[in-house]
Amino acid sequence: DYYRIGGVAGIKVGKRQYISDIQRSLCVHPINKWIYYKPGKAAGTSIFRTILQPMGGWIIQKDNPNEFSDWIENVTDDVMEEYFSFIFVRNPFSRLVSAWNDTLRPEGHVDFKRFVKECVFNNGVPTQLHFQAQSSLVEVPDDDETVELVTKMYQRDLDIFDYKF
Repeated sequence: DYYRIGGVAGIKVGKRQYISDIQRSLCVHPINKWIYYKPGKAAGTSIFRTILQPMGGWIIQKDNPNEFSDWIENVTDDVMEEYFSFIFVRNPFSRLVSAWNDTLRPEGHVDFKRFVKECVFNNGVPTQLHFQAQSSLVEVPDDDETVELVTKMYQRDLDIFDYKF
């Protein structure tokens, strides 16, 4: 379900609202049951195009939106557990320098320090998917908040019917 709803790896745009798109970072090979997480500015596209894509059979949201949508909507959690997942990551400092080189530095408008302060984060939240933490692609959040919400909503049922967990 985490991947089906887009995860929480997207960019936070409000107090609790995200532009989800962990799905944009998934490359799926349903035949071999592989999931490659492709973070931005970590050579992900180069790795995918030169090593993985030539073997064929990959489904990615950007190139195969309908096929990807069908897969993500129909794959079950049990089937997902059969998949081998992998990611290549990059040192966050090197990653941001690369983003700076590719975006603002050639224009000469912003030095690196200002880029980090003003362009990468807004109130401590990444401003683009390329700046999200790489761990957010593979780290499934715990359900504590959900458990607390359900407990609060159904406290009376939990008490009267003596549910134990």
